[in-house]
Amino acid sequence: MAAQSNMNNRLFQLQNFTPTLQLLFFFCFFFVCNLVHSGIVQVLGLTGANGSSLQVLGRMSLNQVFGFLLPAVIFVLLLPQRIKTFFHFRKIERPSDLLGLLVLATGTLLLVLGLAHLINALPLGKLADELQEQRQNLESSALQMNTGPEVLLRLLVMAALPALCEELFFRGILQRMFNSFFKKPVLAIIATALVFALFHASWYNYLPITIAGSILGLIYYYTGNIWYNIILHFLINAAQILMVFFQTDPADESAFPLTFAAGFVVSGIIIAFAAIRQIRKGKQSLGHDWSMPYRSPDQNYQ
Repeated sequence: MAAQSNMNNRLFQLQNFTPTLQLLFFFCFFFVCNLVHSGIVQVLGLTGANGSSLQVLGRMSLNQVFGFLLPAVIFVLLLPQRIKTFFHFRKIERPSDLLGLLVLATGTLLLVLGLAHLINALPLGKLADELQEQRQNLESSALQMNTGPEVLLRLLVMAALPALCEELFFRGILQRMFNSFFKKPVLAIIATALVFALFHASWYNYLPITIAGSILGLIYYYTGNIWYNIILHFLINAAQILMVFFQTDPADESAFPLTFAAGFVVSGIIIAFAAIRQIRKGKQSLGHDWSMPYRSPDQNYQ
C-alpha cells in the first residue's frame, strides 16, 4: 500500500495525460533514445556501412535496446505501472501451447516466405530495389557464421533480442495505444502491424511482415500474455537464421516455381488458422476496452 501511495503521489505521471499526449511522449522517448543510440554508435566506431559481422551485430543490438526496449520501459515506469503487470507477463499454463506456437511459427513462415517469393517477382521500382539490396547486404554481413557458437550468437542478437524488444514496443505499447483510439482490436492490430512492417524498411517484404505482425497482434489479443508473442517471434526469426546456416532457404528463386510459392501461402494460411484456434482455447482475451491507463482531472481531485 505504501509503495502504491508513493507511485500515486509522483508529480509527473503519464497516466494523468490523455492517450494522444501519451503517444506524443512515447515518440519523444523513442526519439531521445535513438539520439543517444546514434551517439554511442559514433563513439564506438560502428558507423561503417561495410563493417565486420561483429560490428553489424553490435549495431543491431544497440538498435534493439535503444530503439525499442528503453523507450517502452521508460514509458511504463513513468505511467507509473509495474512492468510485469502492464505487459502481461504471465505463466504459460499449458505446455501444449508451446507446440502450438511451433506449429503457428511454421504456418507463418510458409505464408510469409511464399508471399515474399510471389512479390519479389513484381517490379516495384528502383527505390524498392535499392532498399532491398541494402537490407540483404546488411543481413548477409550479419549472418556470416560457420560454427555453433557463431550460430548461437546470431540466435541471441537476431532472434531473441528482437523478439523481446520489438514485442514490448509494438504489441505491448503501440497496439494498446491504438486500441485506446479505435476501440476496435482488429483496427489496433492492423495499425500496429503496418507500423511494425514500416520499421523493417523493405517494400518487397512489407505485406509479408504486415501479415506476420497481424498474427503476432492476434496472439497477444487472444492470449493476454506477452510471452506467447516473444516465443512466437523468436521461433520465426530463429528458423530463418537456421535456414541460412544450413543453406535451405525455401524462398530461393531457383528452388521452386511460383506455383509452389502459392502453395506455401495456402498451406501457411490453413496451418496458422488452425494453430491460432487451438492456442486461444480457454484463454481470456484482452477485451475491446483494453486501453492505456488514464486518470481524468476529476479523478485526480477525488
